[in-house]
Amino acid sequence: ARGEGVPRTSCELKSQYGHLRTHQGIWIYNASGGGISSGMRLQFLFELLQGLAAVAGSLERLLKKEKISATDKDAALSRIKTSTRYEDLKSAQLVIEAATENFDLKVKILQQADSIVAPEVIIASNTSSISITKLAAVTHRPDRFIGMHFFNPVPMMALVEVIRGLQTS
Repeated sequence: ARGEGVPRTSCELKSQYGHLRTHQGIWIYNASGGGISSGMRLQFLFELLQGLAAVAGSLERLLKKEKISATDKDAALSRIKTSTRYEDLKSAQLVIEAATENFDLKVKILQQADSIVAPEVIIASNTSSISITKLAAVTHRPDRFIGMHFFNPVPMMALVEVIRGLQTS
């Protein structure tokens, strides 16, 4: 959660290829509670459609519980953009990789994202068991690489653990 007195900043989050359930929570939180434009990048169109449907369903449940308004729900959904192309990460200010805990898969994703986004972009991995330093080392920006662990359920838990690697600036 943002500390008291810390202003909300504008950030385009691109959450790329990964575990669908984890993505859903991150998208819901950022698009509704965080007010941040979010992007979904999953390998298969079916996963994107499934993810959007799940996000819409979760937002509908929040609406029924009167946790959000219909306007909030519509605004949240409008802030989520989808893609199956890495190239669409090009305009991102922050990339969060949320693939399953498979080092080789994460390396493939991180290197692809690293080759596309601007040098100043922070890349994060949503990992709970792989060394952030080890993951950062496969990119050209170990100083701009962090770990982010979202606590579940993401939309209800305003808590994110940020983990630095040995070279994180």
